[in-house]
Amino acid sequence: MLSTLAQSEIPSTLPPLPPATVLPWSAEIIQAHCGLVSAFVTSYGALNLDESDPIWLGHHLKQAETFMTSIVDVLSIQMDNPLPPKYIETIREAVKSLVDGLKVALGQATSAERSSVSQIKVITTERSGKRGWPRKVISEAFLHEAFRPGRNISVSKLASSLGVHRNMLKNYMHQYHITRQPFSAILDSSLDVLVRQYRDEHPKTGIRYLRGHLLQQGMWVQREWITASLTCVDDVAKVILHNTTIK
Repeated sequence: MLSTLAQSEIPSTLPPLPPATVLPWSAEIIQAHCGLVSAFVTSYGALNLDESDPIWLGHHLKQAETFMTSIVDVLSIQMDNPLPPKYIETIREAVKSLVDGLKVALGQATSAERSSVSQIKVITTERSGKRGWPRKVISEAFLHEAFRPGRNISVSKLASSLGVHRNMLKNYMHQYHITRQPFSAILDSSLDVLVRQYRDEHPKTGIRYLRGHLLQQGMWVQREWITASLTCVDDVAKVILHNTTIK
């Protein structure tokens, strides 16, 4: 948990959109702002946890440095009926303070984890009293934490790091009713904003490049969601999606 003094310098949420002076704010601006506020509040909440997890904090930090920053950039370049520069500066500074706070919290959580790593028992052994090797048991709490939503870790990678076969890991996942949910949590409206911006800048590229762009922004999004968003924001995409030259 971040110190009270440091956390007091970070706003708990972002200010609402300022009153429109000439024309009402466009649906794109409203959607972008809604997605930005939602992501900001969620990441701010990670700073309130008594026992913050380094991986989870790292996820929020990456979201703040990439996704939130991208949304602010989108809001700042609106040509028709642009937002006031002072407002853009305010939300940009708020995101920056959140990034700084997450970096500090991540450093604190990493140090705390390293100091207690020797106490963690991820795998224990159980003897049945019969002949043969004792049975390895993987901690249920550890697996629930490892495959928490938002973490992009594969079964094979985790099994390798634990020194067990992936089939053994899968068996324990089934036993503990654990399923992988590696995809990023993102609102449809926020995804639409990013997809629309990318399509405006790269009108002739397909889903493969768009998905790669989102990955560079720290977002692992299902292909089906990207397809739906692309179709939603641009009718021309319906033609592109059926072009056999674009995979």
